Amino acid sequence: VSSVVITALFMFFTIGDSAGVEKEEYNLYSSSGLPLAMGIVAYCFSGHAIVPSIYNSMQRPHEFERMIDLTYGVVLSACIF
Repeated sequence: VSSVVITALFMFFTIGDSAGVEKEEYNLYSSSGLPLAMGIVAYCFSGHAIVPSIYNSMQRPHEFERMIDLTYGVVLSACIF
């Protein structure tokens, strides 16, 4: 689901900007840095391949859900701030 949302946002902000819409005299935002920002965020969340290995090596696998939630929260806050 997140891949679809990221792809849709990427397409909207990069392709949608030049889809024949007349430009105003001012820009409320600039999407020129959006591809780089999306790449950085995607890089931060690209560790999915090691998740099964982490689960199998945990001493208390019943805490896996909590660990994943906490980890994603830390990564998300690091990306936003």
